[in-house]
Amino acid sequence: MFHIIDNIYLSDLKDATNMDLILKNNIKLVVRMSEDDNESIYGSDIVFYNFKCEDNIFSGGNMLKAANEIYKIIIKNKDINILVHCNMGQSRSVSAIIFYMMLKHKYDFFESHIYIKNIKNDININSGFKSILNMVHTIINTQYDFDESIDKTKKNIEFTKLVNSNMFDAVKAFNSLNY
Repeated sequence: MFHIIDNIYLSDLKDATNMDLILKNNIKLVVRMSEDDNESIYGSDIVFYNFKCEDNIFSGGNMLKAANEIYKIIIKNKDINILVHCNMGQSRSVSAIIFYMMLKHKYDFFESHIYIKNIKNDININSGFKSILNMVHTIINTQYDFDESIDKTKKNIEFTKLVNSNMFDAVKAFNSLNY
């Protein structure tokens, strides 16, 4: 189990089910990203969320929807330690944490990736997730030739399209930007 940033920890399934590690790190909320519907093994003292998300290049839209919900959970629970994990702790959970870092701390994808890799060196985000996260970064940081309020509105619209789409629709939305 690895402390990444703020109140966020990252692990694989093995460490996420190790109650000694959960207690040692004072984890109060666990977020799991997996292909399965899972129920909590933690009891009533620990809040559990499960997001169904496959780890393949075609699941970028699902990962992004989950990452957006996880971001909201982290923001609402900033005063407790949160564990984000997937089976291997290498792709889905890392992608969700990168998404958080991009929105909350304004890191770009590369900075976030290197930051996490320096803490947990076996991360291995699939190429579909990388593409989606790079598009999110571009949308967040794109400079338009419009008034700032229009710029923000357009970014929000395009970001919402991206979050609510699958990977192929996200690419189309990204390509339709006029900047």
